[in-house]
Amino acid sequence: MPRKKRRNWGGCNVEKVRRHWRVRFSEDGKRKRLPDLFETEALAQRAADIVSARLRGNRHTGILEQPKACQVTLAELGDAFIEQRQAEGRDYLNDRSRWRKHLKPAFGKYLPQQVDDGLVMKFVREKLNDDELSEGTVTRCVHLLSALYERLVKNRRETFVTQNPVRLLSREDRASFKSRFDPRETPYLEDWQDVVRLIAALEDPVKTAYAIGVYTGMRPGEILGLDWTDVRVKRSPPMIWVHQQVTRNKLKGRTKDREHREVLIQHLLVPILEAWRKEQGGRGLLFGPVSGRGGMPGHPAQYLSPNTLRSELSKALLACKLPDITWYEATKHTFASHWLLRGRSIEHLAVILGHSDAETSRRYGHVRPNRMPESNFRVFEEEDVARVGPRGGTNWPTTGHVRTDSADCEVEKAELKQ
Repeated sequence: MPRKKRRNWGGCNVEKVRRHWRVRFSEDGKRKRLPDLFETEALAQRAADIVSARLRGNRHTGILEQPKACQVTLAELGDAFIEQRQAEGRDYLNDRSRWRKHLKPAFGKYLPQQVDDGLVMKFVREKLNDDELSEGTVTRCVHLLSALYERLVKNRRETFVTQNPVRLLSREDRASFKSRFDPRETPYLEDWQDVVRLIAALEDPVKTAYAIGVYTGMRPGEILGLDWTDVRVKRSPPMIWVHQQVTRNKLKGRTKDREHREVLIQHLLVPILEAWRKEQGGRGLLFGPVSGRGGMPGHPAQYLSPNTLRSELSKALLACKLPDITWYEATKHTFASHWLLRGRSIEHLAVILGHSDAETSRRYGHVRPNRMPESNFRVFEEEDVARVGPRGGTNWPTTGHVRTDSADCEVEKAELKQ
């Protein structure tokens, strides 16, 4: 038996752990490892070279500089991060509230390299147990903290931050604050006849806005930002060009996902749009303010208010004796659910709704067995079951010999009766 190679106790090795890299070494006959995980193999190898030089007693360690550490607290970095999100035109108000109320008091005093997965889980437990926050709110706070660290890691040449502590959370840790809400339980209009009755109960301009939302799945801000030049009814096929939206009474030249898209106009929506074009004039925005109220001093309202959409929808739902659901549930959720229940592609639905992947669209689909069409449960007919047997070469348990086509099966049945 060959002699086992003697271990070099002064050496180090780099190993991959999931998506990160770890440095292992031996010192004084004991196996050890660095407590930090590294985002890239190059950073881990650099740290391993420094440890190897120290273990060998090499005095020329000045050649290998120690990794620099960030000396700015998360309070300053987080404030700058929120300001940057505001400059990018994102919906920063909710993020700013979560940062100031929850994240900054918990992590503001620490340096970025001092926060690990244990400190993140301590924050989660305190918010769930002591502050009694919902799992959804805690999840959004953790996602915001992760976004901050991702920005720091991306600019690590300036920040010297190399790892995101949120990425170190195990699956069990993430499950402890995962929201228990099932998006498939979100209410929507299950009967399309209710949608037709609801459109008839509404009055313009809310009627046309609701029809666009329920026939295209567009977001309310995108509907309010539509211009008549974006509605191309005469085109074949007719399309709506979605490239801007109204947010907080301001028109932004980009959508939520910052990507432009084309949405197909259903044939039932065409006469509704043509009638509204004749009444409105067909120039400028489709939906302007319905009254002189709204806006701010010196800045009158320029767009139809989302509050008007919600209030008029609630009145129409009450008149039709339907459950009081939100605008999103009555439009986008209803459109996506009926799209999937009619057997259409979820990938195409993701493109129409402006989602980056199909998993996000699946939350709007409400696809459950008790809501599937009856035809979905008759995938295999009797003759298909008779034709396909298990791998043993025998057929499914039946009485008599099973033939390969339906005509022969009828003959077989007649022979058995005789």
